[in-house]
Amino acid sequence: MHGSTTIEISDFRAYRYELPVQQALPVKGGSAATRVGFVLKIVDQDGVAGWGDVAPLPGVSREQPGPTAQQCMNVVANPSQWGRVAAGRRFLYTLFPSVHFGIDCALAMIRAHREGVSVARHLNPDAPGRVAVNALLSGTDDEILKQASSLAQKGYRAAKLKIGRRQPEADAELVGAVRAALGDEMDLRLDANRAWDLQAATRFSERVAAGSFTYIEEPLKEVAELDDLVERTGMPVALDESLSDPELRAPLGTVGYVALVMKPTMLGGLAQIKTWVEIATQRKIGIVFSSSFESGLGLLHIANLAAALAPALPAGLDTASAFQRDILSPRPLVTDGYLATGERFHDDFHLVAEELLELRATRKTDL
Repeated sequence: MHGSTTIEISDFRAYRYELPVQQALPVKGGSAATRVGFVLKIVDQDGVAGWGDVAPLPGVSREQPGPTAQQCMNVVANPSQWGRVAAGRRFLYTLFPSVHFGIDCALAMIRAHREGVSVARHLNPDAPGRVAVNALLSGTDDEILKQASSLAQKGYRAAKLKIGRRQPEADAELVGAVRAALGDEMDLRLDANRAWDLQAATRFSERVAAGSFTYIEEPLKEVAELDDLVERTGMPVALDESLSDPELRAPLGTVGYVALVMKPTMLGGLAQIKTWVEIATQRKIGIVFSSSFESGLGLLHIANLAAALAPALPAGLDTASAFQRDILSPRPLVTDGYLATGERFHDDFHLVAEELLELRATRKTDL
């Protein structure tokens, strides 16, 4: 294996994929029957390849698929810029967060392969070979309760329930029923996706039993009122979208939050992600890595990050089953409540060529 830590890029390619989903994915402003994303393939001077998933989520990510595809092709079509990609953090910060994340993942794969370890153990030699995952509850109320009642037997330590689509009082009633179905030992996480105003969130807190859930992600439309909500109700709140909101330079406020839910596709490269990990560690805030419905490739990369940087809490990575098929084989599926990181990607997995359409730029564009 090559001993140098320096990467010289000898080849750079971009691909598009489109995966059908089992059920339409809810996105802001509607739903999606397929998941569109892109794969970046970087090859170093010794022929070692690394792959990164670039999967902005419409209505959630700041960037849209069309401009993202163009940016991927622009990078690929400019060999004079490849050295800046491999070595220049400043250059990478000019790219969309999803593209930056995909590039960093591909480079980390190359470095890990040189060392003969997983990406997780490249980042942290003590990283475990698998991460605990929270189950994602979905469907009708009856279906949700049926799922919840069987999770403990399947090895899960935590479950996540999305709320905010009905009246706060009805959500509080459902949370109580799910709490009872889960039993006392399992964590219950809630996600309101900024559905409520301060008054509605307060009504929810008055109806839900204290201690019935571990935290609620992003309950308010107006993020600036989160401090007021926590001080008024004492509800355990976690931040998610706020971490990647460009208008919020310091979203942690002055009160204590329970967790930071980190979605790497939204946050950008490894440097940004490590900065949030450091902030959370300093403030004794829990760290939960989470998927944005990336392909199996992106899911595996996030699992490696979770194992390396935040192995203590179950990650939000129970999303692979949302797709009818995947670009990665074998598919990284949850087993007994855990997702394996893959000891060595190049030996354990391969990309399904039939799912990838190579993107070729018709012209070189300055970056």
